[in-house]
Amino acid sequence: MTERPRRRIALFGGTFDPVHIGHLCVAESVRQSAALDRILFVPTHIHPVKTRERIAAPGHRLAMLRLAIAGNPALDLSDAEVNRSEVSYTVDTLRHFRATLPADEVDLFFLMGADNLGEFGTWREPEAIVSLCRILAVGRPGHAAPDVPERFREAVDRVEAPSLDISSTGIREQVSQGRSVRYLVPDPVWRYIAAEGLYREG
Repeated sequence: MTERPRRRIALFGGTFDPVHIGHLCVAESVRQSAALDRILFVPTHIHPVKTRERIAAPGHRLAMLRLAIAGNPALDLSDAEVNRSEVSYTVDTLRHFRATLPADEVDLFFLMGADNLGEFGTWREPEAIVSLCRILAVGRPGHAAPDVPERFREAVDRVEAPSLDISSTGIREQVSQGRSVRYLVPDPVWRYIAAEGLYREG
C-alpha cells in the first residue's frame, strides 16, 4: 500500500486591513519556494500589538480576502481568529489548527517576517510555538535579518520573497485623502473599498 504524502500547510496571519498585492506576492513566492500545498490567510480579531488601532470590521476584512484569493486553489482563508473576542496570540491559533489538522497527515508551518526573528523569544510561549509548527521566516533578497535566539534555530527555515513597498497603513491613508489605490490592491478589493466607503475620513 502506497503511503499517502503529507500535506504542507502554512498559516499567514495579520490584520489585512486591507489585503494588498504585497501580501499576495509573498504568499505565492513562499508557497513555491517552500513547496507548500496550501496557505491559509488568518486575519486577526484583535492584534496583540495593535490593540489601540481602529481597524475595519472583521466582516469587511474577510470579504476583501475572499475576493483577493479567489481563483487560486492553493490559497485559502480562516476565520478562526476573527471569531474570538479577545486578543489573538500566535500560540493559541497554532493550537487550534494543530487540534483540527491530523498530525499524521499535515506538516504545519507559520509565516513570519524575518525582521521579527530577534524578538521571537519575547512572544507568548515561544517554546510551545516551535513545538507546534516550523517557522518560515520571510526576508527580502539581499537584506540581512536578525538572528533568532539559538534555542529556536532548529525550528526556523529562512525563505526569501519579493518586497513591494506597499503597506496597508499607506493604502488607508491614500483612501482617506481621496486618492486612488487601484493596482495596489486587487481590482475586486479596490471596488469593494469604494462600494463600502471604507477608510474615508469621518
